[in-house]
Amino acid sequence: MPESEDDSDNLISQFVSKLDPGAMVTKYVMVAEGIDNDGDRASYTATHEGATSWDVIGLLIYSFAREFAAIVRTTLEAEEDGDEAG
Repeated sequence: MPESEDDSDNLISQFVSKLDPGAMVTKYVMVAEGIDNDGDRASYTATHEGATSWDVIGLLIYSFAREFAAIVRTTLEAEEDGDEAG
């Protein structure tokens, strides 16, 4: 578990560099859901230092749009092939 904001930044940078070597993280929003020992759900978020509401909302909307576009693309490809999309 990261002990400081710098630790979180380093973990995010390491993760991104494994996906795209040489990439530099400039902004990030991380959202996670967890379940505690009692079975209660909790949400956790981490953002880059100095993140504004506009930064966070912008990154979340961009991520949503990319995921939604992938769903639409999969659905359209399945329809072209005569299959039902999952």
